[in-house]
Amino acid sequence: MAADPRPILFLHVPKCAGTSVVTMFSNMAGEAHCRRLHLTTLDATNRDIAECFGPEAKHLAFISGHIQYGFFAPHEWNFRLFTMLRDPVARVTSLFRFLRRAPDLAARGLPEKFTFADMLASPSGSVFPGVDNAMCRMLSRKLRFHDEAAPEPWRLETHAYVLEEALATLRESVFGLAERMAQSCALVRHEFGIPYEISAAALNTTNPNGSVDEARFAPQIRARNQLGLVLYARAKTMFAERLAAIAGPPRHTGADAAHLVFRPALDVPVQCPNVPGRQGFHEDFDGISWIIAHQTARLHFVAPAAACRLFTVVYSLAPDYPVERISLRVNGQPVRFRVVPGAAHWFELRSETLQLDEGLNVLTISPPLVLPVRELLPENGDDRHLSVGIASFRFVESSWPALPEAPSPPGVSQAQSLFVRLQERRSFLKKRLPAWGSKKRL
Repeated sequence: MAADPRPILFLHVPKCAGTSVVTMFSNMAGEAHCRRLHLTTLDATNRDIAECFGPEAKHLAFISGHIQYGFFAPHEWNFRLFTMLRDPVARVTSLFRFLRRAPDLAARGLPEKFTFADMLASPSGSVFPGVDNAMCRMLSRKLRFHDEAAPEPWRLETHAYVLEEALATLRESVFGLAERMAQSCALVRHEFGIPYEISAAALNTTNPNGSVDEARFAPQIRARNQLGLVLYARAKTMFAERLAAIAGPPRHTGADAAHLVFRPALDVPVQCPNVPGRQGFHEDFDGISWIIAHQTARLHFVAPAAACRLFTVVYSLAPDYPVERISLRVNGQPVRFRVVPGAAHWFELRSETLQLDEGLNVLTISPPLVLPVRELLPENGDDRHLSVGIASFRFVESSWPALPEAPSPPGVSQAQSLFVRLQERRSFLKKRLPAWGSKKRL
């Protein structure tokens, strides 16, 4: 089979684990090879989409956006389609919890402290499509169902053919189910020929115990999602059939995913967000990729030489973070390294000489502990637990001399401004780090 060079298009249905999936694919492709699209005006959206498939966008490997399939349909031979679905009742309930935390309620036409009934009754163009048969709406080719001025009634029950359009789109695409994320990742790997294990961390989740009486509103949600319920039931059957086929040959060859593996050159530093073949990192933050809490970050790469050293520039959440306790392994074997400190929060890990395989190699990075950003910096509103972020990787010849000077950190003014107050809390950290080290987390 010939390799398929077309980018993967992720049709991002709201509240269907899309943030987790986007992060997973951004890790695999590298930020420089990804494009996020936004629904704006009709002309601007069509122009942005056309640019993604033009001659200047040959570098793109992954495209995503909360944009209906109808916008992409004219280009359907230029991409490989992927989407995620979710039980409609759980999806609308999650949407309510998400909107209750949104800062722009007035722009969405919702009052402050709106109720579930307010959301269901809202005619707003930023609310209604997410409540009324959203999955069918997103998979349909009919753009008028996203137009507030459309002459047809918005409610899709009078347009049952949209269900058949949505099912036809599913049959031609790869899709997963939010409730079965591990199996969805296995299916993605099989269908797109990805040569390593992939996983999607639970990101952008809302509190399942929030102020929603799901049982009370479930009948109303079902009444507004009759087509979506049928779509989801049939999708589950299709999904089971495709899972059963995983035991057979992959749908595509490994060559289709060659651009999803890191192929470094010797002595060329590459910023971590732009490195493909990764798993376990948050999306780019001003040139740094933070490792997702309680996960082992992985880098899948083809060695630039049989024997070489790896220099990794690291930014730590705390200036006295125990970076020497970070665990590095290559192909399962522990890697010794020397820590070279730079400016506050900055370090470079210089490894011993690595004996690498000719094919695919796997580097794993396991930080010893995570710290709560909100406790250290309550004013910034970041709810994550973080440890270290990787700024860059550089492979050097095994005979490359160990220079005494500290590494020059890349420009990360945003990161520095975010964590500048950590310096003021140095004494606090020194008192708490032993406890964090023993508990691994708060």
